[in-house]
Amino acid sequence: MKKIPILLRSLLIIFLILSIHQVKADEDEDEEDDAEDIGKNLGTAAIGLLSIGFSYIFLRRSYVYSRKYLSDEDHGELKQIIKTIHKKLRSPLLILHNATMIIATVLGVIHGIIVGLGEIGIGVSGWIAAGSMIILSISGLIIWVRFRPIWNYRKQRTTIRFLHQQWLFTGIMLIALLLHVSIFED
Repeated sequence: MKKIPILLRSLLIIFLILSIHQVKADEDEDEEDDAEDIGKNLGTAAIGLLSIGFSYIFLRRSYVYSRKYLSDEDHGELKQIIKTIHKKLRSPLLILHNATMIIATVLGVIHGIIVGLGEIGIGVSGWIAAGSMIILSISGLIIWVRFRPIWNYRKQRTTIRFLHQQWLFTGIMLIALLLHVSIFED
């Protein structure tokens, strides 16, 4: 049995998060407090922005996996198409990725503050997801901006990139979001 690539697993998790959220949102017909509605809408917007931000990860992983797993003899034309698409879309999608992920993190934190006001102990899974998002956003921002006068980018680049690009925090974030949306959605 072949292993399912990480990219496909990630897309499946995103799809499940969005599906559960939509089903729960369709069931929600009760009148609620305006502040809580705003908070929930911010949470929904954060999930939407996360999904948009994953477009760069999808593009990048497609390119990396095509180079690694597709042979030139059997899939040369497909590899070339993926390479061309990657070359054309990498820069704009990277900017979109950075912007949407940072905004999603901010909206997610604001969502947690608004919805969780006065209720201690709820939404632990949401705060775990927010913590993972904060770690990924800060490390991504450091990679993007580089902060040249403050630190030597070349020496710390490997550590920061490892922190940002490894799948541990992304997996924790996606699992925590899935739990958060399925448990705490009314």
